[in-house]
Amino acid sequence: MDSRDVNRLMSVLVELDKLKGVLRQTYVLAGQRRENSAEHSWHTATTLIMLIELTEMEIDRSRLLEMALVHDICEIDHGDTSIYARDQAGKHKQESA
Repeated sequence: MDSRDVNRLMSVLVELDKLKGVLRQTYVLAGQRRENSAEHSWHTATTLIMLIELTEMEIDRSRLLEMALVHDICEIDHGDTSIYARDQAGKHKQESA
């Protein structure tokens, strides 16, 4: 690994850190503040780890966890869109961008 690889890695990590600043539509369980996208991704991944243990299905654990951890990266640039958005066409356009 050379310095260019390290610089690229650091650039990606700095970009991913921005998920902490993306506020979602949902509130944390205590209801005192909105959840951020980093918390949401972490909680999704940890929930899946526990659910995997309860099933007898063949599941690619690595793939599932990877999807859980990256599924909201697009929110860094476009924010969280509500599943209940009235403008579903606009929501789709925003998520596709």
